[in-house]
Amino acid sequence: MKPVYQIPLDGQCVRACLASIFEIPIDVIPSFQCEGHTYSAEKGQFICTIPEHKSKHSPDRYDCDDASEQDRRIQEWANQFGLKFVGMYMDSYGRECGPRRHGDYHLLPPGYCIASGPSPRGPFHHAVVWDTRLRDFEHPYGRMVHDPNPDPEGNRPGIKYVERFEWFEVEDPSKLHQ
Repeated sequence: MKPVYQIPLDGQCVRACLASIFEIPIDVIPSFQCEGHTYSAEKGQFICTIPEHKSKHSPDRYDCDDASEQDRRIQEWANQFGLKFVGMYMDSYGRECGPRRHGDYHLLPPGYCIASGPSPRGPFHHAVVWDTRLRDFEHPYGRMVHDPNPDPEGNRPGIKYVERFEWFEVEDPSKLHQ
């Protein structure tokens, strides 16, 4: 794992995590968020600036902010390399509780993955690189090994707690060497 940092307030923490795990430049990985996704200092959170994306069901939400939309975009990117993007949700007690929506249930494998949850820096979610091999009694699912937040060392608190783990599995081995 080679640490890569996101651009301040760009909302691309998942992209920086992928670049870190795969040890490739962040520029090689496409943006997985809506092109109108931006940080609003006035509201203190990330919002979409495209009116057509406003949710018909909830006036203060945007459909493009849904995690499943980002997951779909990541899966499209991963498919070209023969990989499948999978994950699992955690319950409020920090236990495995089920599959990511529209996915198969898998056990958390050993190695690097993405952990996401509420950010201690504001009312938004954040993603970090997690190593599930660093398990012990106090940390049964491993530990954070990299926070892609570009703040100076010591100001990267990661996430408050893990809501989701996400990782890649090989789906089509013939595409791995392309």
